[in-house]
Amino acid sequence: MLLSPLLFAGTLLASSSVFTSSTVIVDLPQLAVAQSSDEDECEANGWYGDETCDEGCPKPDPDCEKMGNFQGDTAADECEANGWYGDGMCDEDCPNVDPDCTGAEAEEDDPCVLYRSYNDGVCDDDCFQPDPDCASGGQSASSLAPAIVPMQRSSATAAIPACPNSSPVRCLNGTCVSKLVDCADQPSASAGSSAASQALSANDAQDDEILQAYVAQLKSQNTSITDVSFQDGILSVSAARSARILWMIAKDYVLTIHVQGTDISSSAPFWLFVASDDASSVISDVRSALAEQADAVAALPTDLMRAQFTLQVIDAVLRTQ
Repeated sequence: MLLSPLLFAGTLLASSSVFTSSTVIVDLPQLAVAQSSDEDECEANGWYGDETCDEGCPKPDPDCEKMGNFQGDTAADECEANGWYGDGMCDEDCPNVDPDCTGAEAEEDDPCVLYRSYNDGVCDDDCFQPDPDCASGGQSASSLAPAIVPMQRSSATAAIPACPNSSPVRCLNGTCVSKLVDCADQPSASAGSSAASQALSANDAQDDEILQAYVAQLKSQNTSITDVSFQDGILSVSAARSARILWMIAKDYVLTIHVQGTDISSSAPFWLFVASDDASSVISDVRSALAEQADAVAALPTDLMRAQFTLQVIDAVLRTQ
């Protein structure tokens, strides 16, 4: 009789042990799954497949493969964080394509789209697509190179005709040649023709009219040029540029280039020192271009003619910036 209660207690204890063991075996995987689900913040927040690469997730994010394994999330995309996509300025270094770098009718990297060269009155034959200016007889871009001195005394206000690409230089008498030195009426840099120099010097007033007519035409073709002045031998050319204050806020400004002989200086807003801009690059390119054309400039007999030649050099540089 004494064994019966003991046997009953032992049986009860054994069954309880089995029940507990089976409960632990069943509950552990379920607990692990619950903890794993709680720890996957990316899945809980819907970050998988949200068009943003999240590399810190427990599981691979398919967005990383789509974006070329771009490091970081949306906050790491500086262009998106600063609102540079579609802000009117082309940002080629962004991880995604900036809409400002593309045109509706042109290829992605077409420089004629970036610099608004289509329908600007100048025939640009190196564009990705045909420039309408070429079909309408617009002046060739090559004819605006620094080697050209388009002087026409017969009509100071008439439009300056274009020379063919094979002979892009227009001499003072209206003829077109391949090089400036080939002009029959071009005085040399050393002595030159005294008669020609005296005749040209006597027409400074007409030179000024021709220069002003050329400036007006040039401003209509290169819309970045806002003002041109020539006083006391100093040529000043102002051009509209863009910069980013603190590399974030886009802001337009005016860069003015001053040229007197071989001296070149510039003036711009004081805040450019805290902005990303290309002003120094523009000045450097102007300096280099004028140095290359120094002999041609020196060969011209009057200050106004030298000013027009210098203006052509600056215009050519601005068109490439």
